[in-house]
Amino acid sequence: MTLGGARVLAALFVVGCPVSVFAQTHSDTLLTVGGDVDQPYVLSAAEFAKLPHTSVRAEGHDTKTSRFEGVLLAELLRRAGVKLGADLRGPRVAQAVVVGAADGYRAVFAIAELDSAFSDRTILLSDRRDGAPTGTTEGPLRVVATGDKRFARWVRQVTSLTVRKL
Repeated sequence: MTLGGARVLAALFVVGCPVSVFAQTHSDTLLTVGGDVDQPYVLSAAEFAKLPHTSVRAEGHDTKTSRFEGVLLAELLRRAGVKLGADLRGPRVAQAVVVGAADGYRAVFAIAELDSAFSDRTILLSDRRDGAPTGTTEGPLRVVATGDKRFARWVRQVTSLTVRKL
């Protein structure tokens, strides 16, 4: 490919991406949401804090019952254009979200598991535990998945949510 061709491809990429992807510097990015979505985006810690929060009491890895506060994974995906509720049917039921961590650890949730129209479970991306910010060993973001009997999907130090069509 010529240098001119590479520039054209780069320009097409920039034009096709939402402004919010390029509006933030790498240093203030807390979470990226992307993959097979209509509107990929990035969030800073300040933006994440402004989102509607939910709380749940659950027992963590340390066997201590705590109050976790955070944003429902479904809400984060909805903001990226993922269809939920009555619109989650047909081929859309065969979607999953891969939760990525700073250390490369990954876990998968079916989109239907996250949707309150399909499940009574609460699965959130927590930024607070017992009223305090999530510590650095767990956070700043960590998944809390009520109903899981094992903690393998309670991903710590979450950095990304990537939707995939299966």
